Amino acid sequence: MSTASFETAASGLTEAERAKASAYLNETRDRLRETVADLCETQWHFKPAEDRWSIAEILEHLVIIEQAVHGRVAGMAQAPEAEPGRKNAQVEEIIVLGVPVRSQRVKAPPIAEPTGRWSVEETLKRFVEARAETVQLLDSGAVLRGRVQSHPVLGPWDG
Repeated sequence: MSTASFETAASGLTEAERAKASAYLNETRDRLRETVADLCETQWHFKPAEDRWSIAEILEHLVIIEQAVHGRVAGMAQAPEAEPGRKNAQVEEIIVLGVPVRSQRVKAPPIAEPTGRWSVEETLKRFVEARAETVQLLDSGAVLRGRVQSHPVLGPWDG
């Protein structure tokens, strides 16, 4: 029997789930970096409409959100227990497939709105650092399953 099916004690993830999540986080980081690598300043700051964000603003928002997730994951051990029978695979599918598509537009809370606080280079550097911290949290044994916190758009979510 493979050990990949056993949960790791503290986090509640199987080794297969942890490996899948780590690969996804690294793949999306690399894909983002490749996508923006050759953009000029005009492309970084182009807004397709007044009510839309530029690429630079989207990246700044991603940094803010990824850093906020770190705080939520750090507090997950104190969160309420998940309902019995929670379908983790369904929740993950929504996050992995649905969130990036953005078919449902949601206004970001003021704290998560971009303000142009960093240069493009600094924002990209912060994104890479935040993603590295996310991968470290994944590997740290932090509680990632079995407890949930309320999310204003996604409903109850775990680590």
